[in-house]
Amino acid sequence: MLEDQSIARILQIKKSDQNMLPLFVKEINVLMEKLDTHVEAKESRELCNSLHGIKGNARVAGFDFLTNLSHELETFVLDKNKPESDSKWGEIEESIQGIKSEWDEIESLYNSLMK
Repeated sequence: MLEDQSIARILQIKKSDQNMLPLFVKEINVLMEKLDTHVEAKESRELCNSLHGIKGNARVAGFDFLTNLSHELETFVLDKNKPESDSKWGEIEESIQGIKSEWDEIESLYNSLMK
């Protein structure tokens, strides 16, 4: 399964617009840096804005796994049936770690393939 995901990531990188890809990578990096700050401050709206930006850039770049993870977390944060609580923020932190892990994999492959 992990090998299949790595192959899918490589194919996504190779299929992306090679002229635009560096811009998407740069923008996603900027947005990723903001995630922890938003969680520490428990800023739902700002967190959703950053996740939305990550999701949009990932979608255009063709990074399907990252798009899906970002979308799922954005939906979870926006869920009005889940009151703001420490447990909700704990789940958000866990999901962010998954998003960051996915991005680290993509970025590592990107850096290897584009050299």
